[in-house]
Amino acid sequence: MLITVLTICLAAGALARDKEPIRITEGWGVTRLYGNVAPREIYDAKADDAFEFLVEEVPFQEVATERTSVKSWWGADGQRPPLVVKRITFRIGGQAVVFPPEAYADLGDMIYPPRLSVQQRGPELHLFLSASDAHAGYTATFVVRGRKVIQRIVESGESPEQRSVTKFSQ
Repeated sequence: MLITVLTICLAAGALARDKEPIRITEGWGVTRLYGNVAPREIYDAKADDAFEFLVEEVPFQEVATERTSVKSWWGADGQRPPLVVKRITFRIGGQAVVFPPEAYADLGDMIYPPRLSVQQRGPELHLFLSASDAHAGYTATFVVRGRKVIQRIVESGESPEQRSVTKFSQ
């Protein structure tokens, strides 16, 4: 146990030193990325650019009744993926960004460890979720402006020409 805690502390220290966001997987099905948008020597949880990006994935059966309207899934090798994204939450500067359920309702089968990242692009933040692998692989990009998700872009990992763009009201 002590060795595991020491390994985690050393890994977190190395990431902070290299000015990378800190990544922690919090048990099966929950992945969390947190850090500061601007590069800094030490993570500052109280800064205006401090963020937390959380993705929760569950077996399809847990949300089947809520997802009956989904006709096509990202991350499925068959009719539907065995695991689906249940919820995405994002906070920046201590304030929540609202993620409409339709922004993630058709996303499934993240690979472990999932690849999450955040980039500042002008006045917008782009949140990336790369999931699944091979034929079913995809990258979902969520565009955030003014504490709202304004757009979602999903591209196939093997066929980037397979693309879906959804805009949300501001």
